[in-house]
Amino acid sequence: SEEGEEIAPSLLSKELESTEKFDPKETIPLKVYLPDKSPLEFRLDEEATVEQAIEETLKEWFESTGGTGGLKLHTHAPQCYELRLHEGDGDPDEDFPALDRSGKVKNFGDGDEYEYVLCLIMGVTVPPADSISLNVSNSSSSRARMLSRSSVMSGKTIIKVNLPNKTHSITENPSYITVRSMMEKLLNQKIGFLPLTDEFEFHVNDSDRKKLGLMSNIVDEDTILKDLQVDELFLRQKNYADDPRPDGISKEKQEKKGEEDGQPDLASFMFDDITAGRYKEFDVVKKNKFGRRQERTMGIDNLKIYNMKRGSPSGFAGKVFTAFKLISSVKRIDFVKKETGGFFDAVDEEENFCSLKIEFDETSEGGATTWDITAQNKTECAEIIAKIRFLRDKSKQRSMLAEISKRNVA
Repeated sequence: SEEGEEIAPSLLSKELESTEKFDPKETIPLKVYLPDKSPLEFRLDEEATVEQAIEETLKEWFESTGGTGGLKLHTHAPQCYELRLHEGDGDPDEDFPALDRSGKVKNFGDGDEYEYVLCLIMGVTVPPADSISLNVSNSSSSRARMLSRSSVMSGKTIIKVNLPNKTHSITENPSYITVRSMMEKLLNQKIGFLPLTDEFEFHVNDSDRKKLGLMSNIVDEDTILKDLQVDELFLRQKNYADDPRPDGISKEKQEKKGEEDGQPDLASFMFDDITAGRYKEFDVVKKNKFGRRQERTMGIDNLKIYNMKRGSPSGFAGKVFTAFKLISSVKRIDFVKKETGGFFDAVDEEENFCSLKIEFDETSEGGATTWDITAQNKTECAEIIAKIRFLRDKSKQRSMLAEISKRNVA
């Protein structure tokens, strides 16, 4: 530059300046071992969650390597990774579950040491970078409109789909496919390999119904996406003529009737490989073989069901006879409706469907056993059942495909 000309600060200078203002007292030093066992060290806000630690690990790796080298990490899909405790030499401790993504990462440290291992969640298929469903706020309808306008030239249609479990997904599909094809793709992502397409349908809101000149809010499954011209759809389970909850009954009455019937609707819990495989804990009461009721924490990830003493740090079972069971060994899991007639088992109607029974097959570790579990409420009980059933079915599918592959090789 010419003499006397003011030089604008570089991005690096700004970064260094911001680093100088960074208060190290409010951070913790993390050492995260990557899948190739190489360590990555950086500092992180002490209030950061495990989820945020995973995202920061991918970001730090990309910034330090530029995404080049022998190791390939999917920086666009942090939801496909988990953090585990470090056992040694860059290996994860497989005796404990993955860290709870919503928990603070500092709570899993050992004194002043915070060493973890970044692992790809087993059995998860990483989606391509351009097909990730976006998790956005309630303004996602306007976001979908903006994305849709920007994708017109690319021949793709972007629509916000409201799911039955009160979450939503931003979907991107070729404009020439039908609504049914879009539904099949969505259900395959959210539910797995189960053939449930005929049980669902798409609805539009009243405003779009009037704009499209439809007689009802139900969208014809043969409609081409580019002809639909809406920014938002609602995925709903079909109502049939013999449905005990016919169409037209209010949502409040449906929910009230469901409560009167007692058993929660398992279909309201929609999982995919990633959401089902994420480690989650439930406070439960477990009845042992002597009939004694014991307070326990049940942890579930994509491989195991953990049995931990209530109050133990996440992932540490404490002194229990059976610390875990494999998901693949689940033979049957279902609600247990308690009867009110017996003297010892008398319960209020409100407590019905809070209990479940899990039967494990004879080849499982420890032989054939049954776990009698009572959850804190019927919703959590239903979530446990839906989550374990999904993971068990996916485990069976993987085993079946592996067996077919083995036979083809032979």
